[in-house]
Amino acid sequence: MAHHVCWCALLTAAVARAAVSSGCGVESTDILEYVGMESLPLSINEHNHVLTLPQDYDASTPVPLILYMHGWGGDASEGDAFASAARKKGIATAALEGGGPDGWQSWNAGGSSSSPGPRGATCRPGSTDYCSYYTDTCDCDASDGCWWTTCEDSTKILLDALEAVKKMLCVDLEQVWVAGCSNGAMMVYEALADQRSAGIFVGGVSIVGAPHPGFWRPPASLAHLLGMWGLDDTVIPYEASADAPGPGVALATVDEADERGWYYTAARNVTRAWSLHHGGPAAPVSTNAYGSGEVSCSSFVGASRETVECTVKAGHVCGRADEIETALGFIQGRRGTSSSMSSSKSDAKVATAAAVAVVVTCVLLGVFIVSFVFYRRRSRSRGIFELVDVSPVSTLAAPGIAAPSVVGKRPTPSPLRGSPPPRALRPTGALLTPPREAPGEFPSNSIVT
Repeated sequence: MAHHVCWCALLTAAVARAAVSSGCGVESTDILEYVGMESLPLSINEHNHVLTLPQDYDASTPVPLILYMHGWGGDASEGDAFASAARKKGIATAALEGGGPDGWQSWNAGGSSSSPGPRGATCRPGSTDYCSYYTDTCDCDASDGCWWTTCEDSTKILLDALEAVKKMLCVDLEQVWVAGCSNGAMMVYEALADQRSAGIFVGGVSIVGAPHPGFWRPPASLAHLLGMWGLDDTVIPYEASADAPGPGVALATVDEADERGWYYTAARNVTRAWSLHHGGPAAPVSTNAYGSGEVSCSSFVGASRETVECTVKAGHVCGRADEIETALGFIQGRRGTSSSMSSSKSDAKVATAAAVAVVVTCVLLGVFIVSFVFYRRRSRSRGIFELVDVSPVSTLAAPGIAAPSVVGKRPTPSPLRGSPPPRALRPTGALLTPPREAPGEFPSNSIVT
């Protein structure tokens, strides 16, 4: 019985409270070394990341965490502006560094080094082949001339960094996000689609980025999405191109006369597919609920996870203040602090209901166990017998075989009924049987992200 009570108490506590990291309540020596500083270096497997703490960080209070990925050829410092703004809103940021030599760091995401894909080559013939910069991780003999990033397992970089941060910081594991710009934005979709990260990230923010055609994959678990595109972006264009091979494909070129370039999935194809995957509509409703500055946003209302498509009158730019404010406003909205559409309150109600259900189940199970034990002990002390009438009857015996005799013990005559007929007392056996629980640039010739 004591074990039952302890088990129920632990289960109820686990359901009722929010999931937090092992760093809660622990003053990490790595953190203490940088007291008074906004950020600290985080080197993991030769990748130089930067961890930025929220203002007034307290090791006993879980905080949201954003993993931020830089653009093609950038490094962790590209996330400084994003991390600084997040810090003021009480959010921790781990700005990560991709794979590749200095000046060519990148993320293997969205078909960047997997061409040709389901819809053919990801670039036009004659486009610059960048695979030679990544021979340490890529078999460039297999490249069709369209590979332009590392071939390293980039999702593992994210997961390794997350495990390290969880031990150092008190992280709210129900508020872990991925965000990135350009090639880093492609990594947002990759991280959310990878089965290893299923259930880890609550959502993602993609800034001027999209996967190559044929390489969009639905998320491994339900996730919110905010995507931003520049209306004047020629590196990863917002709209589909008329001369692209197939519908929903945007062509990135240096200029209209250039016959080279890379293909990307058009913005609306990305957001529409995301919304439909979550049971939402195929078209957004203009709202600007999260837009800041020159950023304008539309939401696909009705999906189980919010899908938002934003545009800004700009080119292929990372680090714009209005883009960052829009991204952080969306993340805070998902925490129930700035949006009436937030699912945080709903999630809290679900957790409370689950805790109540566990308590009720435990109580009912306890009542059953107590009743069962009491009845079984009572039965053993008094004995449970079944009266079987063995009064002599006319019995036809076979020739040479005597009729059966009465075997048994005659009980004491009842003072109320006189002498009853002869009866035998026979134990019923087991009458109670326990129930079984049955930097910035992207390739487009010299285009970089």
